[in-house]
This record gives sequence, C-alpha cells and structure tokens, in this order.
Amino acid sequence: MASLQARLDDGRKNRLHRQQYQKPASSEDDDHEPVHHVAWSSGASRPAEAGTLPAASGTATNKTLRNKTQADQFLKSGEPRKAIASYSKAISLSVKEQDITSKLVAALYCNRSLAYEHLSAHVEATEDAEKAATLQPAWSRPYERLAQAKLGGKQWSAAVAACRRGEALFDSKSNVATPFTALLDTISIAAAMDGDVQGFDGRTLEVREAGEEAWLGKAAPEVPELDYPPSNLSSSASSLSPVSSGNELAGQVSGNSVSQLAIAPVSKTSAMLATGWKRSSFRSVKEAVDAAEDGDRILLLSGIHNGMGEAVNVGKRLLIEGSGQLGETKLDQRANSPTFRITRTCVIRNIDIDMTGFREAIFISGSGSVQPLVQHCIVRCSGDDAVNICGDAKPTMDNCLLQGKKCGLRAFGACKPRLGKCRLEDCGEQGLKAMDTAKPFLTLCQLKNNAEEGAVVMDSAVATLAQCRLLGNKGPGIDISSRGRVVAHGCTVSHNVGGLWLWDQAQCQAVNSVIEGGSTYAVLADGIADIKLQGSCIKGMIQATERAWEGIDETTNQIVEGLEAVDLPAENGPFKFVPDQFTRKQ
Repeated sequence: MASLQARLDDGRKNRLHRQQYQKPASSEDDDHEPVHHVAWSSGASRPAEAGTLPAASGTATNKTLRNKTQADQFLKSGEPRKAIASYSKAISLSVKEQDITSKLVAALYCNRSLAYEHLSAHVEATEDAEKAATLQPAWSRPYERLAQAKLGGKQWSAAVAACRRGEALFDSKSNVATPFTALLDTISIAAAMDGDVQGFDGRTLEVREAGEEAWLGKAAPEVPELDYPPSNLSSSASSLSPVSSGNELAGQVSGNSVSQLAIAPVSKTSAMLATGWKRSSFRSVKEAVDAAEDGDRILLLSGIHNGMGEAVNVGKRLLIEGSGQLGETKLDQRANSPTFRITRTCVIRNIDIDMTGFREAIFISGSGSVQPLVQHCIVRCSGDDAVNICGDAKPTMDNCLLQGKKCGLRAFGACKPRLGKCRLEDCGEQGLKAMDTAKPFLTLCQLKNNAEEGAVVMDSAVATLAQCRLLGNKGPGIDISSRGRVVAHGCTVSHNVGGLWLWDQAQCQAVNSVIEGGSTYAVLADGIADIKLQGSCIKGMIQATERAWEGIDETTNQIVEGLEAVDLPAENGPFKFVPDQFTRKQ
C-alpha cells in the first residue's frame, strides 16, 4: 500500500487499468410463441420436440389472432396484467369459433400461464398449464409452464414431476440439453435451500473413506466385490444371450468345463453392459463424480478421503455430502489445482475440505445459470484463497467457515455470490475481496481476525453487507477503493485497526450500523469518495473531505469522538507498501 499520508495528500495516480470481465452476448429465447426454438446447449441444436405447434391456422379469426399478438407483445414488454386480459379475450373468442384449432387454444392457455406466473399467481398459472396440456398432451411447453408454477408455489415434487414429463416428450436419443435441464437445476437448488432433496432423485453412490491411505495420497483400499461385477455373472454375460440356458452353455464351451468358463477374464465394461450391473461404491470422490449422472447423490462415508491430487470437476447436477456431523467427513487435497471446480448447479454440503497447495480450495465459474449451493462446510486452504468465484456465476454459501492463506472469498468477474451465516476468519489477507464488477451479498456473516482488512471492495465491485460483524481484523474493517461501493445495513465494525475507509471515487451507504476505529480513524474518506450514513453510531476520530462530511453530519447519526488523538498506522504489516495492483489496492 502506498504511503497513507501521500494518499490523503495526492490521491491515487497512475493506476493500472485492467480489462474487466465482459459478459458474453446472449439472445433470449422466445418464451411465448409455441414454436420450435433453440434451447440452451453447449453449441448443439435442440432436438425435435414432439407436438411442436406450427403457426396459427389460417382458419382462425382475425380477432383471435389480433388479441393473441397483442397479448404476446404485452408479455414481452413486461406488462403481464394487460397480457392476461388480451389472452382471456382471445380464449373467449375461440370458444365461439368452431374452426379454431386446439393447438391455438393450447398456446393461449400456455402463454397466459406464463403471464400469471409473472404475477406470482401460481394457482392460476397451474390451471392454465394443465388446460394446455390436456388440449395438446404431446406438446412439452405446457409442462415447462406447469413446472414453473409448481416451483413458484414451492411444490418441489410436483415441479420435478412436470419436468420429467416434459423431458419425455423430447427425442430420448439426444444428449442435448433441453429447457428442462436448467429448470431442474433451479428447482433442485430452491428445494435444497428449503431442506428438500427433490431433483436429486437418481442413484445414491457411496465413497468409502481412505483411512491412513489418504495421508499417503491414495484412494480407499480396493474391495473387489464392490468395485467389480460378480465374476460368475460377468463370465456368463460375456457368452450368453438373456435367454440362454444351462444346456446351451454346455454346447457353447466346446470341451471347456463350466467352472473354467466362470473364471475366464472379461472386461468390466462388457460385463456391466451385459448384466446391467452398476457400481454404487467408489474409492474416491473424483471416481464417483465421473461415474455419476444428473440427479445422482454422492455420499462420502465418515472418515478421511483423498482428493487424489486432481480437481474434481463438477459439471453435473449432483448432491455431494458427507456423513455424520460436520468434521466427521474430511476431504484432504494436496495439489496445485482446486479441490472442486464447479461449472454447474449442484449441492455440496457437510464436508470438511482441507486443501494444501497453491490454488484455491473451491473454484466456481460460469454463466448466471451456474447457481451451486455450498452448505454447512469447512473450507480451508493453506496456500491460497479458500474460495474463488468468477464469471457470471451466482452461487450460495450457507453456514460455512472459509479460511485461506490469502482470502476467505475472492469474488471477481461479474459474479453474484450470496453468503448467509458464514464465517470468514483467520485469513492471511482479507476475509472478503471483491474485484472487477462482482456483487457479493453477505447476510449475518462474520469477518473476524484476518491478518489484513475484513473486507476489501475495489474496481467497480459492489458489496452488500446485512447484519454482518467485522471484528478484530489487523487492518480496516471495510476498505473501499477506486469505484467500489458498499451498502451496509445493521452492521458492526469494531476492534479493527481502522473502521470504514474510502479512497478515490469509492461510495458507501451505511444504515443503522456501528463503526469504531480502534487505534486509528473510525471513518477516513479521501479523494472524491461519497459516504452516506443514517441512524448509525461512529465511535472515534473522523477524517473526511467536505464532500464526505456532508453525508456523515446527519441528525440521525451519533458521533462519539475519542478522548485521544489518533494518527495513521505505521507502514508495516497490513499497511506495508506492496507494488502489485493485481493483488492489492494501491
């Protein structure tokens, strides 16, 4: 950090401008017209949909079509009430016309269902979706609308069932994602945060603990009866059709005994295909994740598991959880790659992650549809950050302990993480570091005893802190620089070396908060920083520009000045100058 006094005198100069993360361009699918369209996929085309509706029949009256077109426009422009009125009028007209096709009427009900859902009228949305499905049972769109309505009403099981029915109407031979893929992700996470596991209705895969082998970088010991198909079934399957009998077998062996054939080697893959045997017990987390499919649950048995020196890439909708109480299931990773690299909506919970290496323990990236839940976990990293989040990802972390050699949580790109009841403690640098255009939202969190600041918000990042406690940090509780912004509600900033510090064009709005400066300034506002405090208590000395003072000197605030004069802290420890603008504010 450059000289603190120099910053007060001269402001920041010659800052290195880094290219900010650019959100990729995307086009929004037309959700209103019942016609074939391209769903979200990884560069592949959406499969043909059974029952896809063609353009409206030419026999439909102009009045019905005009009302439908008008309703579609209202819905697209964000006017659902007007859309409902127009759809309702079109439906009434269709009842009087004998030549109106059931396809067009189904489209009207389907679109009106979406309009109702925009108003959170889940019951009405459900009724319309069901009417559309009755009229066109081979069309998948009504089931998409039905799932959305059930999701809004928190009817998790019914929402998943509607998705499954809709999926079945697509080409089953295609592996391309459908609209139901992302919808199932959303339902699964919403249900998981509500304590339900709907959406994770696949198989349960167990991961055996490695015991002492974990410390040696090994997987759990091999157990042949769990890791391989039964030998008798495997050998039989390799030579028999499903209807083969014992006599047929005798004729096929050509002089070899049946017992000799039983021990003949066969490939594990061919045996699995022939017998239908599916492995359900695994030696490592990575092995289980690689074998899992969307909707599966992976259970780590109590004990110590090894990360096998490689990142576990989670690109499927999975529930990965540890057994027993938190701390009874530990994942020991020793590598220079993350323990978990998450690029898809999933749930990871009840695991103690102990990472040794020069990378973060958890890395989350992807588009805004990537919304994983990390719940009730301990995440420690002895060589880097505990958690890194980037891209447009929107993960949720609930009731977790984050502890890194550097940061507890580093948010960059345009990500929007949400943390609730988390502790970012005893980190070697900051508890939270928000960069680029990231927008972290922390509720009921504690940022405590970190070697530098409690929270650093820089570049154009925006951090929201609700009822958070920033205590005992060796630097300021909150430090905002460049064009960073903090919104704080009901927060306590106390026993740090500095309270709320703003530099450059930084902004802060704090309501009903307590800000104490410890051995230095409670509030320090430099440059053209903008600060607005309301209903808050400031304990300690304030150094601010006239511009900033206007936002502090409010009648609703209480200012308790310290009995002794304070100064800027000595330039060592967390205040030592570090000329690296990629890792430190300057």
